[in-house]
Amino acid sequence: MQMSTHLEADAAERKRMEARQEEMLRTIISNIPLMIAFYSREGQVELVNRELESKLGWSPEEWRSVDILEKCYPDPQYRQQVLNYMIAAPSMWREFKTCTRDGRIIDTSWRNIRLSDGRSIGIGQDVTERKRLEEELRQSQKMEAVGQLAAGVAHELNNPLGAVVGYGDLLLEQGNLDESAKAYVNKIIKRAEQAAKIVKQLKDFAQPSERHKNTVDLEEVIGDTLELVANQMSLQRIRIATHFDPQVRSIWADRDCLQQVFLNIALNAQDAMLQGGELTITTRPSNDVRFFEVTFADTGVGITEEDLTKVFDPFFTSGKNGQGTGLGLSISQRIVRDHGGYITAESKEGQGATFTVGLPKGM
Repeated sequence: MQMSTHLEADAAERKRMEARQEEMLRTIISNIPLMIAFYSREGQVELVNRELESKLGWSPEEWRSVDILEKCYPDPQYRQQVLNYMIAAPSMWREFKTCTRDGRIIDTSWRNIRLSDGRSIGIGQDVTERKRLEEELRQSQKMEAVGQLAAGVAHELNNPLGAVVGYGDLLLEQGNLDESAKAYVNKIIKRAEQAAKIVKQLKDFAQPSERHKNTVDLEEVIGDTLELVANQMSLQRIRIATHFDPQVRSIWADRDCLQQVFLNIALNAQDAMLQGGELTITTRPSNDVRFFEVTFADTGVGITEEDLTKVFDPFFTSGKNGQGTGLGLSISQRIVRDHGGYITAESKEGQGATFTVGLPKGM
């Protein structure tokens, strides 16, 4: 009888230990900063942890009652690839584009572990931010390479173009050219001067000059910029509207460089509204209290989704027959970043475009 009591006590103690171990395991799984999911042999989700719920958005009840794989991977072929990976349970990590409950697409990396009973454990992590940083590094390396190339091209072209302009002026000074010859020489000089401007842009892009930053009145810089383009825009039936927030005034910037940024964006808007339209310039506080924002919204032809990803790339232009150098927005982005700010573009084809420049407040 006493032995039976001891056995019952031992059994009860084992159950308590198993319960504590299970509770501890659930606590660890629930709080570990990795996404974890348990799958049945057929690939059905049986259990998920808090991190996975937080990252993807579905509740535990939804995971059990809804085909979450279909929600996370709407494309049937892509979903089958994911399922095949889960079933195979290879030892290496693999990245997938995963759809969240609110419709966002995030980059996830998964590794599956097969259990002895045929079930699987999926361990995943959100690598969206890592992928973004990797892409920024690639872009930075590309920009550095392009900058070196641009510097070399500018150096090689600068002197020959100067010589073309100089010899052209000497020809005109001789006075023995007829009107037809003078016209041809003037055209040569004009084209050479245009090429020299492009070379200067190349030099500015490749070797940006030192910034001389001071406290600058934002409205004054915008006003000076509009003086340069307003007359030309009015001739093209482009209306200009400004909305200045009285709280947005002083910023910390190089005035000349900032005016170059605004001028590049304004001219870009002008090219998008050859049939007329409206350019609206607005200043406002940013959601980030350290910055003010300036937006340039035009009613032009807009930018295609594909081109929108390239607008700040050096030498990219959507103009017909490659019109333009494709350096204006790239240089603008570099200037803004050198100021510790940001510049973004939003657009839909046929619905105009909006460029937003975020700049640090005055000191």
